[in-house]
Amino acid sequence: MKLKLETMYALFFSIFILSMAVLVAASALMMDMGESYFGVFGRLIIGTLALLIFFFVLMRWFYRFGDKLDDRSRAEAREKYRGIYWVLSPPAINKNDGNNWCVEAITIGDYGWESKPLTKDGLIWLHGLSAGWGHVWRAGFRLDQVEYVGSKPVSQYDWKDFEYDGPKPTACYQWPLVKPKNLCPFPVQKTIPDRRLQFPITCA
Repeated sequence: MKLKLETMYALFFSIFILSMAVLVAASALMMDMGESYFGVFGRLIIGTLALLIFFFVLMRWFYRFGDKLDDRSRAEAREKYRGIYWVLSPPAINKNDGNNWCVEAITIGDYGWESKPLTKDGLIWLHGLSAGWGHVWRAGFRLDQVEYVGSKPVSQYDWKDFEYDGPKPTACYQWPLVKPKNLCPFPVQKTIPDRRLQFPITCA
């Protein structure tokens, strides 16, 4: 039985916390063994080395597992959220809702790329993207506030698979350092300064 992605993330973080506790306990045990053979300095040196080695081995495994979860999350989003929409009117904004982002940058007539819903009220959540695939805005719209244009020619969740002028990014924090060869085919209307930092992000 295939576990839901949310369950996998919960297990991932639970195992991470438990592993940190085991790491500290194992390092303390190594320190006690070092002290019995080499004294106080042996305790400090062996304890420090054990902590570093265990930590980096553990983090390497967690990063690999986290990448697999990220790939699965992107694959699910790519398959489920396929639409391009045209903005007909301003979004349904709740002033107490922090999920809407930079809505003041939205222009009537902008294109929006369907994204994961951040609420359970039936809104259509869209990303506004610049020509350089920058994340300009994010907002939830009612059905009467947007018009369906068609399917995405490529998904913003495919960012790892784009063709780049130079090496491909392996993580979202590298996004500002690279340049996709092909421009976004359905960008927003305004010319926006480069705001690619931390986008695309799987959870957004």
